[in-house]
Amino acid sequence: PTCCGLLLETGNFAAGLTLTAANTCFVLEPQLDAALQAQLEGRVHRPGQTRVAKIVHLYTPGTVEERVVQLR
Repeated sequence: PTCCGLLLETGNFAAGLTLTAANTCFVLEPQLDAALQAQLEGRVHRPGQTRVAKIVHLYTPGTVEERVVQLR
């Protein structure tokens, strides 16, 4: 099967993005702001989405990302 990927920063580059053909989203940059995190996840679950989509959060223990997840 063909595999296609898109790598974006969660800042300005991904603003207004709608992923209606995505089936898996890997989040490597957890957001401290819960509203930003919800917006990021909502870009995959949009009207018009025809596939079952899942969101996978990845972070390395002992890093700043782990601390962000704990604080949020």
